[in-house]
Amino acid sequence: MNDMYVEAMSSSIHKLNYAYKVLSILLVFICILLTDSNMDLFMVNFFIFIIMLLTDIKLRVYLRNISMFSVFLFLIFFCVSLVNLSLYEGFFFTVKVIDLILYISIIAISSTYYHLAIGVRNFLFPFRYFINIDKVSLNLAYSIKFVDCLYDEYDRVHRVSEFRGVNFKKMGVIDKLTNFFNELGILVRFAIFSLNKQRDNVLVKKYGIDSFRYNYRLNKWGKTDTILLVINFIVIFITFVY
Repeated sequence: MNDMYVEAMSSSIHKLNYAYKVLSILLVFICILLTDSNMDLFMVNFFIFIIMLLTDIKLRVYLRNISMFSVFLFLIFFCVSLVNLSLYEGFFFTVKVIDLILYISIIAISSTYYHLAIGVRNFLFPFRYFINIDKVSLNLAYSIKFVDCLYDEYDRVHRVSEFRGVNFKKMGVIDKLTNFFNELGILVRFAIFSLNKQRDNVLVKKYGIDSFRYNYRLNKWGKTDTILLVINFIVIFITFVY
């Protein structure tokens, strides 16, 4: 999503502290790993759904994100079901993967590359004597934002294909698989090119020097961050106990 559009959004999720956004991905990932029952899955899905509503972004944007991975998700469902000889296990695991993709998409869409790099850097600041936090933060922000850039390129390529007369709705499973693997290389190259430009812009801003000053003035830790952090730990506790 365009950085100027992200900056213009004023939802509570867009305004979250950048370090919390990065931390929340780790916490949600832990929740998903601990999920082993329908109750756990319901709690994680409910939390992610509420966060989606708070972003003030239309649900179809997230549905398009999931549709981009539809072939990949089908392969996961098929392989897990085959290995465990259970359609339920395949469905359960696939929903967990969808939850992870959705939450990463929420954070990526509601943040710029610059904000994510600052968030990762601030989160890793206590470890600055052991690792190169500037390099690690740029790479982690690159990974998080990759989903958003991939979606942008996917949307752009599909619009061009539909303009040329390609009807994706009438494609069979084999045709969709073939089309997916044909497009995958192009989408990845375009997404990497876009991310490299964003990373160059971050380096020009000298984020390593100014990030803490910027974070302190414009992105202080607020009540919403604290409330969501507490909810994160409550969900982790529930998924761990039940």
